[in-house]
Amino acid sequence: MADNRRICQAGDIPVETVARTVAAQVDSLDPQRAAAFDRLQALRVVREQGYAREQKRLARKFGDDHARVTAVVERAQMNAGLRRDIGLEQARAAVEAPTVDKDGYVFHGFVRNTAGQGVPELTVALYDEKGEWVRAMGFGCTDARGYFILRYQRDGKDAAGKAAVTAAAFVAPAAAVSTGAAARTRVLVHVLDGAQKTLHVEREPLQPQLGEVDFRIIVLGAETRPCVPPPPVNPPPTQPPTTTQPPTTTQPPTTTQPPTTTTGRTPLDRLGIDDAQRKRLEEAGLQDVEAVAGADLRLLENALGDAATAARLQRKAQALVAAKATPTTTPSTVGVSSTGTLSGAGTLSATTKARKAPKGGKT
Repeated sequence: MADNRRICQAGDIPVETVARTVAAQVDSLDPQRAAAFDRLQALRVVREQGYAREQKRLARKFGDDHARVTAVVERAQMNAGLRRDIGLEQARAAVEAPTVDKDGYVFHGFVRNTAGQGVPELTVALYDEKGEWVRAMGFGCTDARGYFILRYQRDGKDAAGKAAVTAAAFVAPAAAVSTGAAARTRVLVHVLDGAQKTLHVEREPLQPQLGEVDFRIIVLGAETRPCVPPPPVNPPPTQPPTTTQPPTTTQPPTTTQPPTTTTGRTPLDRLGIDDAQRKRLEEAGLQDVEAVAGADLRLLENALGDAATAARLQRKAQALVAAKATPTTTPSTVGVSSTGTLSGAGTLSATTKARKAPKGGKT
């Protein structure tokens, strides 16, 4: 039996046929990807419902704070995050990839908030490094999905029949041309609201190039701080600032005095001391004669600065206290009441009978 198989040789299939086949397959990839995301999203919805039922069942059995209930809640939260990410990719895969020729350029993408939801009715435009709007690129408005698209097409000739001038965004600076660098210009992506107020400026610049398509997802409110290096290994300890303390003076030991009442206390002036001595005694806590009389002799010496003076004052104070404590007898005042009886201190008792005079004598 003859072998009818034929080996394909190079050049048997035209290049145009291969290009059309590859382009058709590439164009069909996004619809296939979108369909796969739809199936995955449906699976995650079913999983979410199962987690909700399991959480309710375990909560009724063990309580809301049980470890098994907490584990189910965590899995449900992870599933919700996956659903959000899948939804973002669904929206991206559902967008038909724009095509351009060598004289065209397309910039498209999505504007979303930090929760991943598309933000509609916003304006997206390109600005050069001087802060001026690149009018040749126009602007794009976000739809309900947050999707926008900007198109640029360079015509072969202008209205006068002359070669069209390329937009400034696609002309390299003179420095780049002179050094042979790539002919690319940096522009910034601005997002504005309906009142023409700038809501967001992308940190990463865009470098548009004819014949290319750029895609970007812009997240509002996702500005991050610049990355800083970690601290050095084993940094030296920071020493607190030292302050010079004033020299402290050693205070003499104080003797705890029993609580005394101020009623009947004798002032220090009775000791015959001057103002300087009285001030030293008061600073030592000796406010009256009674305190000086009962104080420790060393305390008095430290306060007055002289042992002899301290001993003399204490003896005098003790004498004053002793004299104050000794009762004194004062002569009584005798008076006669209206009834003829004696009254006052040292009066005779009412029951004392008058001594009778002897007969024939005088009383």
